[in-house]
Amino acid sequence: MPNPFELYTDTDAAKRLPKLPAYAAELAAFLDGDLWRGSAGWIGELPADAEALISMGRGIVSENVLQELLTRHVAAFLGKEPRWALVATTQQTTPQPNDAAPPPLTVPPPIPGRPEPPAADPEITALEEALTAWWDRRGMLATLKDAATHRASVGRGPTVVFIPPGLLDEAGNPPPVKTLEDALDLIHVDAREPAQASVYTDPATRLTAGIVQAQEDDTKIVELSYRNGATTVLKVWRNGTASAPLEANLGGYLFVHDTPIAPLMTPQLIQGQKSITLALSQTMRNVNLAGHRQRDYINAQPPGEWVLSSEGAAGAQRWGDGTWRVFEPGAMLSGPGVTNYIQGNDIYDAQGQKIGVTNPNVSITEPVSVDHFQQTLDMFRYAMHGQAHQLHVFGSDQPLSGISREQARADFETRIAPDAAAADAQGRAVLTAVMGLAAKLLNRPDMFDGLRVDFSCVVNTGPLSTEEQAQIRENVAARLLSEETGMSRLGVDDVLAERARIDEDRTAAQARAPQIAPTQPQGSAPQQGQNA
Repeated sequence: MPNPFELYTDTDAAKRLPKLPAYAAELAAFLDGDLWRGSAGWIGELPADAEALISMGRGIVSENVLQELLTRHVAAFLGKEPRWALVATTQQTTPQPNDAAPPPLTVPPPIPGRPEPPAADPEITALEEALTAWWDRRGMLATLKDAATHRASVGRGPTVVFIPPGLLDEAGNPPPVKTLEDALDLIHVDAREPAQASVYTDPATRLTAGIVQAQEDDTKIVELSYRNGATTVLKVWRNGTASAPLEANLGGYLFVHDTPIAPLMTPQLIQGQKSITLALSQTMRNVNLAGHRQRDYINAQPPGEWVLSSEGAAGAQRWGDGTWRVFEPGAMLSGPGVTNYIQGNDIYDAQGQKIGVTNPNVSITEPVSVDHFQQTLDMFRYAMHGQAHQLHVFGSDQPLSGISREQARADFETRIAPDAAAADAQGRAVLTAVMGLAAKLLNRPDMFDGLRVDFSCVVNTGPLSTEEQAQIRENVAARLLSEETGMSRLGVDDVLAERARIDEDRTAAQARAPQIAPTQPQGSAPQQGQNA
């Protein structure tokens, strides 16, 4: 059966890119810090007046809890450099003649309680050094973090292995290289937006293809990579014009890698973020009102004076001298050291004669207690941390007990397990593809034969409490955990190196200790050859 991707055009490939979740645009705006979104991010009442709406947008106050949860989630498994190495998949032995005696078995003296580590293969070490230098130059940890952030946000976080088009000649071919370092210098890896790259599975054959779509100035670029036997084929179209396909043995991987998982971010978390924005903004509004409280004067006459007017004028009152006057209000003074005298309004009869004065009152609107807003904020922060499985770091007036915190941490570790596994698979796929492409550039397709990439993220769910550390030490002392496992759980990154330093310190301490000769037990008989 022919490979369906062999007949694909750039249009066929581009339309296979999946759509993002409905909440993706709103989530991206929130993570970028735009929590107002032109009033779309506000779930409270909105004023009808346009100027009042603009003023409300300026007064928005928020705490980006979504960004906090997402950052902590990714940092739990990519906060430190992952451990990776090249591992031989076959055991190489030197063939012996049929009549030759087998080589003598040499067993190195073991370290008590621990096996002797195997000697490093110099060829593998040289390859690892070249790849490590490339890894550091490309900032691959940051690239994997970006991909993991996309994956935790919308469920997909693709990476793309490629050679920048500016490094290719007019025919689209890479320049000749002589060393592995030169080949690696041509290879780059990007974490692409989920809307621009993906791995598509053909429903009829279950074969997969990597699809990339990009726009560079006026050039529309579409890339398609798929497996053809033992090799991976890469096709590139620029404004509909295809270049010559590139074939390389990428160890069964594509130029695009993506492992879809259930995202951390959900519409419910976005609702919680909107509620926190409302609570904080209302709190600040309440503070503003507390400093500028509303005053209502009832049956009170504002400061001002009565000026001459004419009969029939609006608000005109007839005075005792027969003149008609209207009241012109003046400014109400405010600030330190100011005293205002408030009096009631004059009461006139139908003939304009003054018959009395009203009893004035002043009503001052008191602000709402801030406790209401604080309780609302705490409730939604707790709910969001619970949905994100991060209650082990949630601060409250009643801290979690040691057992509760341990259970919450275990829940967090369970939640990040799929993300860590996806990051492991992505790191393994990227390094394998880079190695295969470098071998293609060097025209040495068997350069990495017999080697595979072992890749593992370092999971760190945060500092342990004193109770948790004590429990680990007790388990090690009771031989329920090995010392290496205990050291790893206590946060030691390189356990073997740390054990070696401990052994060196112990040996040095023993060398400095005074040597005490064994004493003869009192009353024992001298041995043969000793003087009585």
